[in-house]
Amino acid sequence: MELSRKEKRLLLNFQFKLNLNASEAARNICEAYGDGTMPICTAQYWFKIFREEEDRLTDMPRSGGRNEINRQAAINRVEEDPSMSCRLLANEFECHHSTIEDIFHKAGRKCLKSKCVPYELTDAQKKKRFDACNRVFERYSNDQLDLEQIVTCDEKWVAFDNPHRGNEWRSLGQPSSSTQSKIFEKRSE
Repeated sequence: MELSRKEKRLLLNFQFKLNLNASEAARNICEAYGDGTMPICTAQYWFKIFREEEDRLTDMPRSGGRNEINRQAAINRVEEDPSMSCRLLANEFECHHSTIEDIFHKAGRKCLKSKCVPYELTDAQKKKRFDACNRVFERYSNDQLDLEQIVTCDEKWVAFDNPHRGNEWRSLGQPSSSTQSKIFEKRSE
């Protein structure tokens, strides 16, 4: 027979009022209800409480418990602005950010990065690059350029203005939004 916490505490309180010590009380309860029903350390803990606070049979209120938040309100808030981070929502709803993440995952939402649309050159930019390559080739052809003077690196292009790709909360199967790369214009001097 499995005893509830309250029943165990009542039995311990009864043994305490009979002026038994904690070890004897735990042994008596284990004899009546089976081995392992009442650990001695539990009996000692509750006997200490009975000595200090008389007949308290309940646990003290705990701090740091989960705050109940309105799940539907959190989901509605992220539908209004899918780019809201969990930490911002947690501050707004006064809870831990992992609580917000749990709500969204249970609601079938996933945090996705926006897609980056590839940068495409305009016709003027293509012509400018072609002309620059032609000039270099002509200099090489006319022996005005020594190839050992050219410093090369890996072919990696770094865009002048990289777009920020933020996170968004989307339902499963719903595509992420796109971030358009800027077309670069010639800087005015």
